[in-house]
Amino acid sequence: MKKVITAIAAGFASVLACVGAASAAQAQPAPRIAHPPVVYSQPGWRGPQVKPRHFYDITGDSSEWLNTASWRYWTGVSASSAGRYGYRTCFGSCDKTRTVPAAITVWRVRSHHGRRYFTRLRWVYKIKGHQHTVVAWFDPTGRAVLWVRHK
Repeated sequence: MKKVITAIAAGFASVLACVGAASAAQAQPAPRIAHPPVVYSQPGWRGPQVKPRHFYDITGDSSEWLNTASWRYWTGVSASSAGRYGYRTCFGSCDKTRTVPAAITVWRVRSHHGRRYFTRLRWVYKIKGHQHTVVAWFDPTGRAVLWVRHK
């Protein structure tokens, strides 16, 4: 009987050790990326940023932009944020703007002179009940951002 109790106690102790090790592994924070991918905020490989707040001046004339207060996640393969898409509502002497909520995602990592960067950008937003999706990609030369708007 003493051998059975000893065997049960040993088995129970090994189960507790496994459960404790699994709990400890789950409690550890996600490992930090040593050199996370960046987003280039300016043409010509300038303005590299990790988790930027003012994300992008889409048109180059400040008539459309993306902002975000925080990122949901930023990994070595993609990043996502609930941000704001802003745009001018009139031109000329008028300078009225509007912002709407936008889901922002960057993905597809490539490297330029040893620096990893995201090459794709997508934002989804609604105006007057109509959902719009815009997908942009960075020109391999770093000179331009090309984008296609889908309604």
